[in-house]
Amino acid sequence: MKWKTLNRALQEPGVYFIYDELYRSEKREKLCALRKYPALFRLGWDRMTCPKSWQKVDQWETNQFELEAPEFVHMDDVEIPPKRDLVAISDQYYEDKLPLFSLSSIINSYTRSSARMIVGAGSKDFQMSGTIRPLREMDFLKRELNYYRVYEAFETRYEEFGYQFPVKHSLNIFVQENALLFEEVTGRRVSSLPKFFEILPEAPYLPIWRTFSDIFMTDVQQGTRLLNEDQRIEFAKWLRRRVELDYHQGREIATYFNGLARRKEGLFDPHFRQEMAAMDDARSYLNVLEVSNPVERRLASWLDQATGEK
Repeated sequence: MKWKTLNRALQEPGVYFIYDELYRSEKREKLCALRKYPALFRLGWDRMTCPKSWQKVDQWETNQFELEAPEFVHMDDVEIPPKRDLVAISDQYYEDKLPLFSLSSIINSYTRSSARMIVGAGSKDFQMSGTIRPLREMDFLKRELNYYRVYEAFETRYEEFGYQFPVKHSLNIFVQENALLFEEVTGRRVSSLPKFFEILPEAPYLPIWRTFSDIFMTDVQQGTRLLNEDQRIEFAKWLRRRVELDYHQGREIATYFNGLARRKEGLFDPHFRQEMAAMDDARSYLNVLEVSNPVERRLASWLDQATGEK
């Protein structure tokens, strides 16, 4: 899909459906329901709702975390009739087993609204509670899109600006941009997700650290908190809802970051990170970066914030 086609495809008021088919097996299940949101965020969709549990690393706490900073709206708080655009991401389990959390009423309200709604799901055959046909067959639907085509449009757009996404087998735009920024600053390419998480301590300027700071510094007066076993399991799920990790990879990375919080707690402190030696490399790159397109503007903005230049 071409970039202009993608932007035109989502302009009219009404309901759109973006599905994200992902291979799953019994032993190596992948979740990734939220990997599509960073792309939509870049298209101007800055309000999102999804099951609250998907944003938690402790189901007994109220704290919610996201890789970027959309305006999160609880399903019960979506205004009816709706006046603002909304991305709602869910899965079939909630429609079939927990109809109280069904998107049906929200979707129906947007069919009569001047605002736009994107419904995101992990299957082309996603079906609202109480209906007999998949959402994609509903007469009111403006358009259905395979998320892979959305990702392809971003991939092509970045190539037009002279950049290639480094990480293989990941369709999360935010992760790709973090890996791209690492490559621009260091000259080193990271081509796998496990390697991407492994190099993060070398790259304190990457924006993904803001979220990890929130997770590991929440509700503590000083230093970092360590996640207990249940919290590590939930943190692994949190990761897997956003990036293409299987169960074992998710657990390994969650344990790895818990270890960093114990051994290198300064990594999670934004002010301490600004004093790390790697920030000098980031500042040097920022000084020579000639901003001429939206990709470079985003990279420059991230570095400005991380290095404390602005």
